[in-house]
Amino acid sequence: MATSGLYGSSSAGVVPANPGAETTGLYGTTVKFGVTGPTGPAGPTGPTGSPGFIGSNGPTGPTGPQGNSITGPTGAASTVVGPTGPTGPTGAQGNSITGPTGAAGNLGPTGPQGVQGIQGSAGPTGAASTVAGPTGSIGPTGPTGAGGAGPTGPQGTQGIQGIQGVTGPTGSTGLTGPTGPTGANSTVAGPTGPTGPLYGSRVVDYATATSITINANTTDMATMTNTQSAGTFTLNAPTGTLVNGQKLMFRMTSTNVQTFSWNSVFRFSTDLTQPTVSSGAGKEDYMGFIYDSTADKWDLIAKNFGF
Repeated sequence: MATSGLYGSSSAGVVPANPGAETTGLYGTTVKFGVTGPTGPAGPTGPTGSPGFIGSNGPTGPTGPQGNSITGPTGAASTVVGPTGPTGPTGAQGNSITGPTGAAGNLGPTGPQGVQGIQGSAGPTGAASTVAGPTGSIGPTGPTGAGGAGPTGPQGTQGIQGIQGVTGPTGSTGLTGPTGPTGANSTVAGPTGPTGPLYGSRVVDYATATSITINANTTDMATMTNTQSAGTFTLNAPTGTLVNGQKLMFRMTSTNVQTFSWNSVFRFSTDLTQPTVSSGAGKEDYMGFIYDSTADKWDLIAKNFGF
């Protein structure tokens, strides 16, 4: 807005009442107000402010006046009888007034005594008792007869046995008697004990064959003269009741070279490896084994071929 000041100047920012009108200042200056321009577009909306604090509760208003109380009509009488009320307390006992006792009447006269009854007859006598009465006491001994001693009086009753006396001390031990003679030697021989598995004591010769099964119950050293053609010779597992540490020797004389096939019960070591073939040419080959019950194996502990 522009207005006429004291010297004809205008003040901006004030919109005149009549846009486009002219105003003359104090010193003749004419000021003409322009038309107000169009309103610019609305600026963006600013961010929403944080919510304000909730105010405290206002005071409670006064209680309104009580409404009119209108009593409804009385309902019809109930047709159901209500429960009986509890029994009231018992009233106090009334005064009990006993009337006076009447006077005693006069005692009547005593009647006459009755006549005594007739005595009953005596009952029959009872049968005689079968139980003898007690024996009377023995009378005094009569005087001794003129011809000698009188008869012996009856024996008196036995007196009570006296208390047993204290046991006396044990006597000293007597001397030991002499030793008796030695008995004769027995003529019966005791049973012979079982034969132990002595190495090499029981030699059993097995017939020539392509295999051998040694009976360890009866054999400590098995021998065989093998005359089979060159081929495979099988050593089967020994039979019998085996004992830990039991020893077994096998000596084989072979005409021709035999290739050994071993049962898995035989075990070999780094020092004594598994023999593969016999010497042949009629030479003797020795192999010694010992039984290990923990491993259930026959271990090769000796080998010497070509005798």
